[in-house]
Amino acid sequence: MAESRKKWVWIVIGAAALAFGLALAAYAYMGSFMRYSGDDYCYAGMMAQHGFWEAQPYSYIHPYAYHGNRYSLTFFSGLAGLFGPRANAVLPGLVTLVWVVGLFLLFRRFQDRGLEIPSRQQHAQNGPPWPLLALTAAVVVFFTYFQTQEIAQSLYWRSGMLPYLAPLVAITFLIGLIDFAARKARFSLPILLGIFLLAIVSGGFSETGVAVQAGILGIMLLAALVSLRWWDRRFARWLLPVSLALAGSLAALFLLAFSPAIRDRLEGISRAADPILVAQMSFAYTRDFIWLSLRGLWLPTLVVLATVGVLSMLVYSIWLDPGPTRAVSFLLHLAAASLVCFFLIFSSVVPTAYAETSYPEPRALIIARFVMVAAEAWIAWQFGKTVTAAVAAQKLSAARLPGYLSVGLAGLLLVLSLYPLRGAKAVVAEAPRYRKWSAYWDRRDRVIREARQAGLRQVEVMVLDHIIPRVAELNTQPGNWYNGCAATAYGMDSILATLPGWDE
Repeated sequence: MAESRKKWVWIVIGAAALAFGLALAAYAYMGSFMRYSGDDYCYAGMMAQHGFWEAQPYSYIHPYAYHGNRYSLTFFSGLAGLFGPRANAVLPGLVTLVWVVGLFLLFRRFQDRGLEIPSRQQHAQNGPPWPLLALTAAVVVFFTYFQTQEIAQSLYWRSGMLPYLAPLVAITFLIGLIDFAARKARFSLPILLGIFLLAIVSGGFSETGVAVQAGILGIMLLAALVSLRWWDRRFARWLLPVSLALAGSLAALFLLAFSPAIRDRLEGISRAADPILVAQMSFAYTRDFIWLSLRGLWLPTLVVLATVGVLSMLVYSIWLDPGPTRAVSFLLHLAAASLVCFFLIFSSVVPTAYAETSYPEPRALIIARFVMVAAEAWIAWQFGKTVTAAVAAQKLSAARLPGYLSVGLAGLLLVLSLYPLRGAKAVVAEAPRYRKWSAYWDRRDRVIREARQAGLRQVEVMVLDHIIPRVAELNTQPGNWYNGCAATAYGMDSILATLPGWDE
């Protein structure tokens, strides 16, 4: 491949990375306006009453305004609360960065056909494909956010992000740690213990998260068992670490289900729940989610497929050998990805169908959205690999294949990279309203703190707009539980939002 053409490819890859990076930065920017809202006040109130460490067992044992059984949610909410309301402004960007890094590291582990990682010498010879893998990770995260029904609840709002987005981040690192343990010549006891504990922590964010986690681990366990019996044993060494992760997931499920804080609620659910009806509802919800996504989000779905497909073709036309990949192999990947996608989305809606006999809340659907985007990315990657193998099979010269094909693919990638920039523009469209809300929230916060320092026990403050859809704010009702949580958090007897100012 001519140096000028190779340089052009890398310039386009850099431009694409910049486009998707800016799009994700737009979400971090919007999240930077966040303060306390809704349940955040109640976590802050618990911290003010009991302190960080005492709040952990107290929330788990005693019924309170939030889901105290979700022990990881309580822990990380309290941890963020140690840094005050402005920690909520950092979390969306921090979680996004950690997730992209986690997916990149996971993709890097599985970039080849087997479980073997290329040596440094091989990387130097073939040219490192890690920038494309990092870009692929950014693509998956961006389209998960972009297609999420209620991104304000799922990412910006701390009490919505931790129970549903945080498990996805934790599961990413859990799978990576499992694979890391499996590749070592000997199993390491500290790593195996870390897998078990990480599974317990990851499963403690929410029932939806632990259901999907168990589903993923179940699929990995099945792959290990099948590999042990019929395949070339590539995945057989997953057996022990995956089993430990499943044990940790079951322990997390036990801790969630048998928390004294939700004992009465759980008993009422168990009496009313019909397993057959739950299965039927979950199947219907899964079918509806997938169908509505394909029908209503067809354009971003096509962009996901095209972008990841192009990245795959670039990888296999320049750096990696696609091997004798055939169409039947792609069809098998397509069928397997579709089945896994349906099963994991089904797993994500079962807890809500069981507990509430209803369709999941919009904030919980980010898990199903990620599953669908990941399945689309996997299908597109395999399609790109298959197409590249088919082109290579036409006995084109080695110079012509990476030359004309790669330059054309790079040009297509450049066009596709305009889409996240368009998405970023839509994301920041509400920035003036968010900026106004944060400024008014900070002003109201100062008023309350000054009143407390002056020895007052009751205060009336400005009414703010609902920045998070369908999440209540402080209002005029003395019995409103968020008013009570906020009063406890600030050390007051009463806080009422009665004063004008927002619309002036």
